Amino acid sequence: MTPEMKKLYDGLNKVKVKNIAQAYDYLGNEINGLDMAHQLSFEMTKEALKNVNKEYKMLKKHYKGKLNLNLENVYSKFPEESEEYFFLKCLVTLAENNIQG
Repeated sequence: MTPEMKKLYDGLNKVKVKNIAQAYDYLGNEINGLDMAHQLSFEMTKEALKNVNKEYKMLKKHYKGKLNLNLENVYSKFPEESEEYFFLKCLVTLAENNIQG
């Protein structure tokens, strides 16, 4: 994890979003910015994006009350240094800081 990635993750408690879609959009924009500045320790592959979007759909159901998830399992099924792990951990953290059920 680059220092910039750590700064993004550590700053999530200051970011306000209303729903999981806003959280996803916010993180997408931030990660794209880091990517453009060559400050990511990974490159988001098509496969990783597919995996992220699959988990995102599950998270949307969770926050609508249609599915009960153990949120740690959403990202911990991926290797710790993977793009999926970082994005989903940030997404879950951001959502949990802002969205209550």
